[in-house]
Amino acid sequence: MSVNKFSRTNICPLCGGEASCHPDSTTLLHGSRNATNYIECGRCGKFVITHGAFLEIEKMKQQVAISGITREWTGLGREAEINQENLGSLLNLVPKTYKAKRQKLIQAIIRNCQGFEEEYQFNIELDFPLAYAKNAKELRFILQDLQAERLATSGTNFNPSTIGITLTPKGWIEADSFETPPALRDKAFVAMWFHDEIKKAYEDSIEPTISRAGYRPIRIDLTEHTDSIIDRVIAEIKESRFVVADFTGQRAGVYFEAGFARGLGHHVIWTCKADDLEKVHFDLKGFNTIVWKTHKQLSEGLDSRIRAVVGYGPHYDPSA
Repeated sequence: MSVNKFSRTNICPLCGGEASCHPDSTTLLHGSRNATNYIECGRCGKFVITHGAFLEIEKMKQQVAISGITREWTGLGREAEINQENLGSLLNLVPKTYKAKRQKLIQAIIRNCQGFEEEYQFNIELDFPLAYAKNAKELRFILQDLQAERLATSGTNFNPSTIGITLTPKGWIEADSFETPPALRDKAFVAMWFHDEIKKAYEDSIEPTISRAGYRPIRIDLTEHTDSIIDRVIAEIKESRFVVADFTGQRAGVYFEAGFARGLGHHVIWTCKADDLEKVHFDLKGFNTIVWKTHKQLSEGLDSRIRAVVGYGPHYDPSA
């Protein structure tokens, strides 16, 4: 049944609604969980998903959560690529509280408005993923709450399935306090040993690879600041899209920074030089670490992992 759901060309495998789908039928017939499907859905947006990831989503009953991710990223101009390797990290981005879902909805209104007084027309049956809601009824509830809190006003209703919403000045002020959506963050924090040997690996491999992927690499010893070092580290990690942690040299700071990033739900890409791998703490031996001997190996491994787990960043230039 799951193969049939995934391989349909006119039904979205996430929401079951009408969609344009392009499944990799040949690979799917050979039983590969890496078979992909490109989806264009009016409710879930545009995204690419592997069969293995779809099976995991179905098993965990996380279709609503992933539909919210794919719709939000479509609105941000990003195409979500969902596979088994990045599924867990994507689920960490899903809002867990009512307040967080309401914030997502306000951000969606702002994305679709050109001015402070512009009205956004919600299609209730198609737009509920904008609030990570499970159905149209939940979206109506949140929209009514925005009006009750005087964060928005209701306007034109062309038919029963549409609602016109305009943010009030109070709504715009509340939006000013929101964090930048993770999908739009352009920083990549690098946790590493500040030894000459590893600095060379940073200059030859880590920095240019991150930059080519469309992100700004942040290394704390190269950042100008007047804060305490630990406060600055925490601030930079919070503002980053992901973290690259190289454990060569077994520095305590790298373990702390990687653990802090994991606690925030950030992607952490683990790397270590081959001759130092045996010294890595046993708690980390289960993670998929990029093991490198040469700077070229580090570049290639990091490039593949960024594309698979995080995707290209806001500054990515495909012509470069």
